[in-house]
Amino acid sequence: MWKQLSDELKKAAAAAAPALVHVGGRDVAGRTGVVWGDGLVLTLAQQARDGESVPVVLPGGTEAAATVHAWDPRTGLAVLRVPAVADPKWVTGPLPPVGALVLTVAFPSPQGPEARLDMVRFVANGTEWGRGVNLDGYFQTDGGSFPGFTGSVVVDHEGALVGFVAENRNGNGGFAVSAADLARLAAPLVTSGSPKQAWLGVSTRPAGGQGLVLLSVDSGSPAEKAGWKTGDLLLSLAGQPLKDPRDLLRVLATLVPGTEVSARVLRDGELNEWPVTPTSRR
Repeated sequence: MWKQLSDELKKAAAAAAPALVHVGGRDVAGRTGVVWGDGLVLTLAQQARDGESVPVVLPGGTEAAATVHAWDPRTGLAVLRVPAVADPKWVTGPLPPVGALVLTVAFPSPQGPEARLDMVRFVANGTEWGRGVNLDGYFQTDGGSFPGFTGSVVVDHEGALVGFVAENRNGNGGFAVSAADLARLAAPLVTSGSPKQAWLGVSTRPAGGQGLVLLSVDSGSPAEKAGWKTGDLLLSLAGQPLKDPRDLLRVLATLVPGTEVSARVLRDGELNEWPVTPTSRR
């Protein structure tokens, strides 16, 4: 029995590994990328720009340069163009049940793929991933969160893709998006590119757990037109409190460019309610 299980797991790992790349290099934190079609790789990124060059390591250890095709700031899901990779034609499976053994396969470093045997400890239907993006199903395993395992795949004993290891709002790994949700969310990024993003024209830093200090306000930007200035403390936007620059990105991802929203801004000890109208920016 154990030999049969071991053989099946080895076969599943051997099938998944060639469909992974390592994403990362100097100034880019290492993570796993999943080959999703001819010349396409899915991964996760906290920030990305269309056309940006990203270093990758291909199966077999060859280094290459990928370019960002699309990025969704709500989830961090990114599509990279990597001409050298071919469609692995994934076979997908349903959410695994609690107690099922699954294999997490990653390409966490340039040294090559890694595999980890996990047990499914929790399965749930319906939750929010990022702001305004709902998942039909997700699960957690008993495996820990290791550097580079973000973006890795979870397969069953037959090698079917059942999950994609994601990050929660604190940047920690540990839960897997279902294969069906991954396909649904990746499709519009592949076909239509990055969604239009609301833009304010500011750079910020955390202010000790409450609000964001405006480090700069671009000339002619929505923020400048709203009367914001460098040094202001932005406490909330559209009713959402802000503690980290990623909070601002998530809120902006839910806004419709051209639509006025409220903002709470602290200046010289005075609390102000100043409306602002973000514009679109790709």
